[in-house]
Formats: sequence, structure tokens, C-alpha cells
Amino acid sequence: MSTTLLFECPPQDFLKINFDAAIQASGSSSKLVVCGFDRHVLLALGVQHQGISDPYLAELLAAREAIYFSTSISLSRVIIEDDAEVVIHQLNLGVVEDSTGGPLMRDCLLSFESFSQCIEF
Repeated sequence: MSTTLLFECPPQDFLKINFDAAIQASGSSSKLVVCGFDRHVLLALGVQHQGISDPYLAELLAAREAIYFSTSISLSRVIIEDDAEVVIHQLNLGVVEDSTGGPLMRDCLLSFESFSQCIEF
């Protein structure tokens, strides 16, 4: 039995960053995959987060890693994607709750100010 992954390529002149988080015994990790319009993987990386075992916080950390990566190499035309509906919904609406994740969400939203053209979730 084979599995086919459906992946929608970004438009030409855009890069797409898919991010995700995983919970492990020692904490969590963020995974990022950067692809071009031609489906070529340009970069894949992972970051460990010791002591973070809450799935919501782990997804927020993964989102922040994707946003930081985008801004660190001055990407301006990027699509950032994840399957964590709550995190994506909050990022799209600019929602900052007074919760444990509030500071991380504020950090993510402030980082958007450095994008000159387009970012989508």
C-alpha cells in the first residue's frame, strides 16, 4: 500500500514554509520545510524545545520559528502553513489571548511588521 501526500505548490515568486510541532518525552520540537513553486525542498530543519509539552505552546513555537526564519533571510513573499487550526485562526485574526501562549502570539504578530509584501496562513 502506498501513501500519496497532497502538497499544493506556492505560486511562482513565492516560497512556502510548512511548519509543525511534535511532543516528545523531553519536550517538543518544531519542524520547518521550505519549498519553491517547483516543489523542490530548499530547506528542512528542526528545533528542540526542552520542557515544552503543551501542544498549543509547541505549535506556537513552531509558528514563531517559521516566522523568524522568514524574516531572518528577508523573505517578503511567503506562504506559511500548518494544520493547527487554533493557532492559524488566531494568527489570521491577530488574536492575543491572556493565556500562557499570549507572549508567544504577540511575538509572532509583531514579527509580521517586517514583511514588506505578503504573508498568508
